Amino acid sequence: MPRLILASGCDRPYYPRMQLYMHSVQLNNRSAETYLIGVGWQPPDEFGWTGLHLPLEQAAGHGGSSWCVQHGAFLHVLPAEDDDIIVFTDGGDVTMQRDFGSSELERLMALQHGTVLVVPDTALTFKQTAQLMRRLDGNQEPLELPKHFDVDVKVYNTGVVACTAFTYRRMYELYMEFWHDVEKLFSHYARQQWLMSWVLGCFAEFRVEISRSLHVHGHAPLPSGARLWSGMVWYQDEPAVFRHHLDVPMIWPRTVKPWWRKASTGRRERRRP
Repeated sequence: MPRLILASGCDRPYYPRMQLYMHSVQLNNRSAETYLIGVGWQPPDEFGWTGLHLPLEQAAGHGGSSWCVQHGAFLHVLPAEDDDIIVFTDGGDVTMQRDFGSSELERLMALQHGTVLVVPDTALTFKQTAQLMRRLDGNQEPLELPKHFDVDVKVYNTGVVACTAFTYRRMYELYMEFWHDVEKLFSHYARQQWLMSWVLGCFAEFRVEISRSLHVHGHAPLPSGARLWSGMVWYQDEPAVFRHHLDVPMIWPRTVKPWWRKASTGRRERRRP
């Protein structure tokens, strides 16, 4: 029977920023196995996650200084069979608000090879996103895209991606086939999402489906049906499983320190009653 796998990844310096997300998964997840991919290091097994070490030489195609491996490099070490379902997420700005519900589980476990669950990113077109990355790189020269990238495809937010392991491997293979072309054009970390969107839009073997109840993000105005209420991000009549890049009031668990606090202040902290 296929397994449901929830995975994320980071390098060692980014790990403190992952811990709040990991804790939210520990509190809410009852349905999926959880794996944290350590890019260039071995993460500890904590917060209910199993740590896996991905050597740096296997992380080619990552998202620049962030060492994000959402493009699929994590598949080198993730123990997944072709029919297993993978939900790969960002971490530092993601929160799991509830467990996968019966509707999400039914949809996830019925995914066919080639079907990918994502959500749209911003209103910018594929070419507009390329021009924006060029400016963010500090390069003011006109951008001439290679002919195979001179297309109009949708740009997706790949902060949460769900599909079978077989499908993710195919995406990764095609991504890496064209990675060096993109690496020459941009250095901004969004190039990773841009190329993933191109692969999904240009190869007929992939079918994209939108899953708002699974993932609501704040990189664009909230979609119709989504709202912020009671410290959570809702879609229609229930909280979304994952909220992403959306600041809402929340309570910090005492076991997790905010990532921006120094590990040691040089003085004793006042104990809370």
